Amino acid sequence: CQPYTYGVNCSGRCGSCLANAACDRDTGHCHSCKDNFVMPYCTACDPGYHGTNCSEKCGRCASSQPCDPHTGHCLACSNNVAMPLCKGRVGPGVDGVINCGSCRDGAPCRHDNGFCEECEEGYDGYLCQRASGSAVYGPAQVGAIAGSVVTVGLVVALAVLAGAWWIRRKRDKQQGNRSDNIGPNARLTRHDNESARNARREDIKFDDLGKRTENSKGQKPIREMEYLY
Repeated sequence: CQPYTYGVNCSGRCGSCLANAACDRDTGHCHSCKDNFVMPYCTACDPGYHGTNCSEKCGRCASSQPCDPHTGHCLACSNNVAMPLCKGRVGPGVDGVINCGSCRDGAPCRHDNGFCEECEEGYDGYLCQRASGSAVYGPAQVGAIAGSVVTVGLVVALAVLAGAWWIRRKRDKQQGNRSDNIGPNARLTRHDNESARNARREDIKFDDLGKRTENSKGQKPIREMEYLY
């Protein structure tokens, strides 16, 4: 048999063996296949791929069914993608269908609002139509964000002022209660105590003065006056 042929009368032709290697001359089996081909003959595409070299990925066939390995057509499509390849998204406004974003693993979006359960890697947002980290905000969005920040700031400031007023009011009330607890009798008692202490001081002064006057008998009056002053 010529290279890349096998079988009776060498009528069989080898499939897409890895590295363009020849298949077995008797069975036609390959030791390994190129990408997206199925062992052992390496002539059929893996499920989910189609085309001459099995290099084309199938579209969003309904229920994750494989497409036709030769044409790529699906028997039915997931929501919001167009037959027969199930790759082109249905545009917004066509029969009232919402344009789906990049939902994870080709899953359909919700038919009522276009939301995805999860997004493909590199996309985010409810609709999975915005590239991650590349959100662009227009004037309306910027204004809304700025307004929200100002509102939050005002609420925080008012809360701080209200807290300070409440603490001061509570402190003033406590001081007022302490003042009210000192009644007329308490004030009078304090005054009497102070008067008694002053009287004792005067008695001590007079007594001391008398003693010093007796001890100074016979001295000149000027000495006595100096002591008194």
